[in-house]
Amino acid sequence: METRTRLRLTVVIIFGLLSLCIGCSQPSSGLSVPGPETLEELLAGTKTIAAVNLTGIEEVEPAKHAGYQKLKLMDVEVTDIIRGDDGLEGSIITIETLESLRAWRDPEQRRYLLFLNRVKDKTGKRVLYRVTGTTSGIMMIDPQGLLFWTKGEPLIPGSKKFYMDEAFTGLTIEEAKEKINGILRRK
Repeated sequence: METRTRLRLTVVIIFGLLSLCIGCSQPSSGLSVPGPETLEELLAGTKTIAAVNLTGIEEVEPAKHAGYQKLKLMDVEVTDIIRGDDGLEGSIITIETLESLRAWRDPEQRRYLLFLNRVKDKTGKRVLYRVTGTTSGIMMIDPQGLLFWTKGEPLIPGSKKFYMDEAFTGLTIEEAKEKINGILRRK
């Protein structure tokens, strides 16, 4: 019995180490930082929250070197400002994001609510923003004008929904604005 227990423990340790190694070997992007763990953290780290429409103008930057993910630059039209510079409404800004994100894969999805921060554009040619928390700060807007983060159940069956789904799924832009302003007023 003792030999079986040791064998099981050894197998568990080996699989744990393999999982850790695989997780560490994922390509980097230069954007990769741990995402905020709560809605409050996301809001605290966000200067601009805007509803946008994709314009269809995209540019993919080559990976800096092996192991880096490609970055995508997307022009978006700002349709509503929930937080930040009201002067951005109606303007075109450029979003720097990861090319491989699930949020950008659906060709029918054109409207988003983005949690953004302005970053320095090395070329100085455009106003450049980056999504807060890489993926956390991307809400999609369906054809009826309702927000969602994922279309279905939690990503892992039986787990709790992601805080963005819990907070915003099914809300309109105006309802999201009220919710966000309420949280910000409490601080």
